[in-house]
Amino acid sequence: MPRAPQDPDDTHREEQRRYREQLAQRRVPEVGRVDTAVAAAVYGSLRDLGVTRDGHSRQIMRTIVSRATTALLAQGFDPTASRQVILRRLGGPNPRFQDLLKAVPAKPDEDKPLTS
Repeated sequence: MPRAPQDPDDTHREEQRRYREQLAQRRVPEVGRVDTAVAAAVYGSLRDLGVTRDGHSRQIMRTIVSRATTALLAQGFDPTASRQVILRRLGGPNPRFQDLLKAVPAKPDEDKPLTS
């Protein structure tokens, strides 16, 4: 649900436009892009784990779905609907995520430190 505008004029909108422009110039991703990249990585990892079909990979999927559902419940969403959307997003074919993952090597450098 979109938030109600707090600023009757376009001051905030202009500030946000400039902020996004600065991010783009510095090539810093916006949080929404990071969220999508993380979701795509989880999706790809679940696909890789799903090939093994072992109990461990199923438990990982259950944990992810459970935690995501709990986070959405805390925001007031319906538990059944939330779970269905999560499973649709992560459980089935997702062309958007598949396209994003085409640029990712099959075995990323996992030994590389997370910070520089």
